[in-house]
Amino acid sequence: MPDEQTYTAHLVDDDGVETRELETIGGLPQKSFVLSVERDGTTIDVVWELDPDGDDVIYRASSGDGYGEGGVTAE
Repeated sequence: MPDEQTYTAHLVDDDGVETRELETIGGLPQKSFVLSVERDGTTIDVVWELDPDGDDVIYRASSGDGYGEGGVTAE
């Protein structure tokens, strides 16, 4: 896949910053996405939303167990 169809996203939460390569949609960064993560031995789905005020492509966790409202536990 050509580089212009991907970008580096910075996922920011209380644990720090993680980077991931994501695919663009229509040449633009995704507004949000879901990522399954393990927390204390339990897999949960966390919704990451693009920070519109960020200087870079920064995403912040908007939901998930331990991330505020609406955590969804994967089974």
